[in-house]
Amino acid sequence: MAERPDGPRVAAVADTDSRLKWSWATAQLLAGARAPDIIVAESPVAPSNEQIDDVTDGRATMARSVSIGSFVDDPVIAAADVLTVCLPTRALVEVHRQVAALHRRTGRRPVVVVGYAGLVYENRVEGLAWRIGADVICVNSRADEHVARSLVDELNRPSQRIVRLGYPQFARSTRPSDAPAALTFAAQPDVPARRVERLHLLERLIGYARRHPHETVILKLRTRPGERTTHPQPHDYRRLARQFEPLPSNLTFETGAISDTLDRTRCLVTVSSTAALESMARGLPTVLLTDFGVSERLGNHVFVGSGCMRSLGDVEGGAMPNPVAAWADEHGVFDDGSDALRATVSSLLHGARGTSDALGPLLPSIERTATTASGRGWLRTAAHGPARDLVSRLQRWASD
Repeated sequence: MAERPDGPRVAAVADTDSRLKWSWATAQLLAGARAPDIIVAESPVAPSNEQIDDVTDGRATMARSVSIGSFVDDPVIAAADVLTVCLPTRALVEVHRQVAALHRRTGRRPVVVVGYAGLVYENRVEGLAWRIGADVICVNSRADEHVARSLVDELNRPSQRIVRLGYPQFARSTRPSDAPAALTFAAQPDVPARRVERLHLLERLIGYARRHPHETVILKLRTRPGERTTHPQPHDYRRLARQFEPLPSNLTFETGAISDTLDRTRCLVTVSSTAALESMARGLPTVLLTDFGVSERLGNHVFVGSGCMRSLGDVEGGAMPNPVAAWADEHGVFDDGSDALRATVSSLLHGARGTSDALGPLLPSIERTATTASGRGWLRTAAHGPARDLVSRLQRWASD
């Protein structure tokens, strides 16, 4: 693998806009002067061209659509030095299988870096186990790192590299002093899911906008009409809002990059969106709503202890909370492990440029039996003795 003067050739691999946001940002950390390539895995929820432009701020070269079934046959993949991969679990396993087969066939392969699209609020252990075997697993926070290192230790994977990267996809710029200060609600595709809950949210936001005609209220939507994302959306806010027309002129519906909206936000409100962490990272007051409960189903249980859980009534009363410092530190709000990631990948690439001029084989993934691969039981089946006990404890701890 000859050294490239303008940096390694990096390809960002994802199947949705939210996953592409992580893989693109991570690819940029590693690519140097060279623009990363984009590989979109064929999927019913693949990002539109507009979503790709939102993620990359229009800086991406043309994205290539690739079938996971023939992943390594693509010439961009074959020529890549590094892949930053953010895919659902079974697609990750197929990428691992194909890259391992490429190495057996040709004696060369790219470095494989994997991570998470956003806040990990469920299936933390299972999601980690699917990622074992990649050259580098990037985790978001101290809490995630604790689980990761405990699991790889007990599964006797001392060679597994783990980097606490934080959230590379967060744009940490601050709002210009002359920008209008809006109250922003960051919508999620499926939280809350019930129509009556969404109508209640809309009614309260519209009421707030009418009582504060000189303040901008932004309802930040995940997608434009016709676009799809990782999670399905049962009830579109734009359609629901028709029954409240005429709407106040200071209430706006926005799509596009959340970073652009945060540039004009004074306080972010959401139920459990990763946008809350991005808002906190900018130093913006942030509210996690409790009006629909606090639960694993909603995903807002992760924010217990943050000091930012409030009701819509609190927001209407002027609540402007910032996170508790210890909670923010534990959950990766201000983490930046980019130097550690660059050093780890560089050591792999430079090792590949040594006497053998090639990376060694990928680390083995956890084997899954045919009877357990379709459910969570395979992880307990793959682990034995103390490791199995630890997996059960970690799964209980991660869901607490």
